[in-house]
Amino acid sequence: MKKLNKGIKDLSGLDGLKAVTGPNGYAITISHNENLLSLHGLEQLGSSTEGIQIMYNKNLADFCPLKLLMSSYKSYFSALDNKIKMDPQILQSSCK
Repeated sequence: MKKLNKGIKDLSGLDGLKAVTGPNGYAITISHNENLLSLHGLEQLGSSTEGIQIMYNKNLADFCPLKLLMSSYKSYFSALDNKIKMDPQILQSSCK
């Protein structure tokens, strides 16, 4: 049974993170954060060498902080069962 994280509302503690490298598979996994509203804190993230998965964050509705990353990202990306569906094309056109 997964234990939900109930304390995190955003990722502001990751301010300044510019790149993520990881082993084969996923470099970034953000999941099961019950009160996560925004990915604020990832605005400077510009590259990831491996896949990214963002799932089961039932209140997550702000993917705009990923705009820089998604402007050139070519690897595997999965966003499932969050409050809204994340679409990279919409992200580029609707986020400041």
